[in-house]
Amino acid sequence: MIGLITYDCSHLKTQQLVEQCGNKIDAILLIPFQKRPSRKVIFNHRPSQFEGPSPQELAKSIGAEIIKLSEFKGQLLTKEDFLVIGGAGIIDAYYTSNFQIINAHPGLIPSSRGLDSFKWGILNKITPGITIHQIDENVDMGRLIHHEVTTVYESDNIKSLAERHYRNEINTLSKFICGTLENKLLSNLPINESKMRMSIDKELEMTKKFDEFKLYCCSNA
Repeated sequence: MIGLITYDCSHLKTQQLVEQCGNKIDAILLIPFQKRPSRKVIFNHRPSQFEGPSPQELAKSIGAEIIKLSEFKGQLLTKEDFLVIGGAGIIDAYYTSNFQIINAHPGLIPSSRGLDSFKWGILNKITPGITIHQIDENVDMGRLIHHEVTTVYESDNIKSLAERHYRNEINTLSKFICGTLENKLLSNLPINESKMRMSIDKELEMTKKFDEFKLYCCSNA
């Protein structure tokens, strides 16, 4: 069994995963969505997420079950089965302790951890990429499964790179779900501290350093 964890509302990433590998998903497990306070940003590095068909409509389109995660106790799961994060906040320790819960983090763990990884990577000259990992009680430090670097081109601007990075996240996680991902890990990545949301001041600094970051990535490709 493969279960997809997502919010109990429309969610773009969930929709995209269903579109790419819905024939592999057996159940959609719902968690309550809690609206966060709006915050001012200079640059939105991900597309708006809360739009599109409902999870119930997505489940119906692929013949999957709809289950509240709070009511899920491992029905039909074996040791080989796993749950995948489509959209979620912090997952209760009961689930991370008892099930394989797989996440696509938009940064190369352990160098890039926490929130706004794309933006912090530009500011701190960290190679952009996606990490498929099993989550545990630590922030972005669970069992590593795969690293997928996001290519940076000399012709990139911050918008084109952000779009490619997001597509890389969807495509890499879809390949994992479909069983076509050739798992590989980068070696000797430094362990950095987990980051919080980037402040406006830091974000402004980040945008000014994009060309410097781009040169660094292209020189080290």
